[in-house]
Amino acid sequence: MRKCLHVGASFYKSILIIAVLLGLKTMLRPVKSEDFPLIFEWENNPEMWPISETPGPFDEATISEFIAMSGSLKSHGQERWVIFDLNKRPVGLVDLFSFDPDSRSAGIGIMVANMSDRKHGYAHDALMTLIENLIEHNKVVSLQALIHTDNEPSINLFAKCGFEPKGTKFYRGRFAIQYVKNL
Repeated sequence: MRKCLHVGASFYKSILIIAVLLGLKTMLRPVKSEDFPLIFEWENNPEMWPISETPGPFDEATISEFIAMSGSLKSHGQERWVIFDLNKRPVGLVDLFSFDPDSRSAGIGIMVANMSDRKHGYAHDALMTLIENLIEHNKVVSLQALIHTDNEPSINLFAKCGFEPKGTKFYRGRFAIQYVKNL
């Protein structure tokens, strides 16, 4: 059973609550500034660029901005979560972005950073855990993922999570399929 755990910490007279989403194989925690070195390394891995549409390396200021802007869907239009295995080892990231408050729709993307961590079910569990949380809290009613036609692992992952293909378009020099999941 997947669930949302709230970890509270007192700071003077206010309380900071950090939600940790617990899946069957993963835990998701909102990105924090302490994650900078890891995210900088992962986002600047050239092996990920063709999949993630990254044109080249990110500078430190851009990664810092990613982290600073990963607050909440309502205030920032995006959320970023670090994916951990159950041994609390970071294995990837899952992002919600381009949130439209009128239609309550958002884009979603996921990355398992190291080849050795792929094919263990982390991406599937992280997506399903996040989706279940979105449904439970009624934050989003529709998710979209744009996946290149040659990215079979992502196509299979999103299909397994209940996303349906809604069309193909030419995007940044390559064909991509838009997958949609209505929650």
